[in-house]
This record gives sequence, structure tokens and C-alpha cells, in this order.
Amino acid sequence: MWGREYKANQVALPCCTIAVLSLFMLFAGNVYSSDTVLTCENKEAIPETYFGMHVHRFHDKRLIPPAAEFGVWRLWDAGVAWRDLEPARGTWDFRRLDLAVAISEQMGTEVGLTLGATPKWASSRPSESAFMGEGAAAEPVNLDDWDRYVETLAKRYKGRIKFYELWNEPGSAGFFSGSVATMIELSRRAYKIIKVIDPSATVVTPSPAKFVSLPWFREFIEKGGGAYADVAGYHFYTDQARPEALIDLVRQVKAIVRPRFPSMPIWNTESGLRFSTPQEAFLQGKAGLPSSSAHLARWLTLGWCLGLKRFIYYAWDNGELGLVDPSTGASRTTLIGWSGAYRWLLGTRMSSCKLSGGVWECEIVRPGKGPAFINWAAGQAVSKKLNMDEFVFVEDLAGSAQKINIRELTVTPSPILVNPT
Repeated sequence: MWGREYKANQVALPCCTIAVLSLFMLFAGNVYSSDTVLTCENKEAIPETYFGMHVHRFHDKRLIPPAAEFGVWRLWDAGVAWRDLEPARGTWDFRRLDLAVAISEQMGTEVGLTLGATPKWASSRPSESAFMGEGAAAEPVNLDDWDRYVETLAKRYKGRIKFYELWNEPGSAGFFSGSVATMIELSRRAYKIIKVIDPSATVVTPSPAKFVSLPWFREFIEKGGGAYADVAGYHFYTDQARPEALIDLVRQVKAIVRPRFPSMPIWNTESGLRFSTPQEAFLQGKAGLPSSSAHLARWLTLGWCLGLKRFIYYAWDNGELGLVDPSTGASRTTLIGWSGAYRWLLGTRMSSCKLSGGVWECEIVRPGKGPAFINWAAGQAVSKKLNMDEFVFVEDLAGSAQKINIRELTVTPSPILVNPT
């Protein structure tokens, strides 16, 4: 989402100030406070490839995830955009992308690359302001340059880069200032080139972001852009205080994609939380909102039930949204939510998520074991009656578990795993 994040001396600028964000958080209302039943769309066991990540500063060994709890790595804001790879026509620098691909292979993660960010020399509007630098949001003046860029990548990384996303957030003029018709043409050309050279590679649509980009995506799909992709990509940032706002955004994206491409998978190729600073944590508590760790675990749980095949978090080492501090590598509290959800969900099957009496309950079945239940309060803490006489194990996101024998359980906004013995 943000430009040039990988450079240690540059900090990505937020789209709004902390003050505005915090004010919004304080007054945002509860989302989904009435009873709701979601029958989970994804029926298969949750694979490791559901859990995706962005890693920017992989040149620093301290910031390479020591034990990867993800199966997919999306390369964006990592110094490997088109303008980084080909700073002058025909002059290539693959050192950083080669390093990233090699590290992904060592970690055993799939790696995917987002195309775009036009070099100034190739840009049809080279002096135009853009998030990735002057001219980066414009289409190439000569589409043959685009073709050669895509062809060069597909040949060099055949069988190694597993997916290509056709552009980052084209619904924002800061990332793409051309027309929808132009983006469809870029997609058509790239899809054809990639599939001829590397038929096994997955091609993802250009991925818009947030509710505000739904009209752009609708036009792209309705005018035929979806024919040039295997997967529909979207960035499910909600800019809402409650993670359950994800439900509405996913439903609206489905309403655009499914009438024309009923079996096309939908990936969340980018979402992040700006909840890491002490000030933001304080304001969250004042507003009674879920912590960043709780928010992320709820996102991941609901995302799978809603039918998302991948959920790629932004980012491991981002200055504002990171799971670790980009200067030291020290863990932030948001990482607890990621690790807890990964531990609970990986390899399980999820049947439903239900909201009743102010408590969400998502049922999962683990291999060789009976059902367990992920619970959290939609708002303030709620007392939930347990319809069982036997002991239950209750585990929090940090992995602390206790065996209890009570008829009522206090459920807070932070998810817990309730495991009947």
C-alpha cells in the first residue's frame, strides 16, 4: 500500500493523521451487534498458504522472520517494482529480487510479485506526482516496454515466482492514473505473456483497496478485465474500528465477481492495522475497542469463513503496521494475534461463525479431534453460558490454557479457544 517502505531511512506516510484516525476510532459504532449466522464458504482444511505476509527489509537478517508462520510472501514496497528493476530502458538490476526469491525458497514460502510502478523513462506522464515517484502511476507511453518487462520477469523467474498481481491499488490515482480500459489492456497483455512462458504461474487481477474502490473494480470486471486473471485480488482494508466490517466488504466484492466468474477464488492480497503505538493502544482502550492482536485474529478467522483463500498481512516489518519493530526486530503485540490465529486455524476445517447474545462463535474441527470453538465478544465483555457438564480447556491468543469446570464463561473482545475435553 505504502511507497518505498523497504528503505530504513524512509517512513511510509499514512493516508490520514493519527489524530483523525483516533477520533474516528473513538466514535465508531459497533458493527454486527445483532444475531448473525455465517455458513463458511471454504470447506477444505485451512492451508498454510492462507496465511500471507509482506517483508520489506529482508536484506537485514534480523528482520527475516525466524520461524515463518506464513506460507505466502507478496513482494510490494520491497524495492522490486518495475522502476527499481529497470531504472533505464534495457538496464536491469535483479539483485534485490533474486535475494527475495532465494530467501522465500529457503523459508519454504510461495513468493508473488506485484507488477507496475512505471519507470519515469517509460511513463506516459513522467512529471506526474505519484506515491511511488514521479510518473509511476501512469501507463507506459509505449506498451511494448510493458510487454518486455513482463516477459523478462516471467522468463527469469519461471517456476519460482508463483503468482503475479497485475497492479497495486489502481482505484487510487496515486498508484494508477490511467483509465480502466487502459488497465484492462495492460492486464490482457501481461496475462497472455505470463501464461505462454509459465503456465503454472497464477495471475491475480489488479487489486483495489477499501470500500471506496468498489466502483472502480466493478467497472474493471464488467468491462471484461476479469477474463485476464485466475484470481480476483482485493485489499480488504476497512478503516473501521470493528474487524467485522470485513463481512460487508467481502460480500460487496463477491457481488461484483461471482455473477461473471462464479468459481474464481478471491484473495485478500493486502490488509494491515495501524494499532501498534502506545498512543493508539491507549485510545483503543478508552473506546472499548479490540486490541490489535484481537482485531487481527478476528480478521483471519472471519476471512476464511467468508471464502477468502489468502490473507496477506501488511506487514511484518512496517514502521506503523508491523508485527515487529523495523529498527530492532522486537515483537509487537499485534504478532500475538497473528500467531494465535495461525496456531488455532492451520489444518482445521471451519463450519460456521455465529453471533448470538453479543458473542461470536466460530466452530472448527481439528484433524483427529472433535470440534472446538473460537469465541469473542462483539463489544464489551459478555457472560456466556456453557451447555456442557464436562471440563473444558480455554486458551487465549498467547497460548495460555487452563482447564475449567464452570457453567458460565466471561468472553471479552479478545478471542479465546474453547475446547471441550
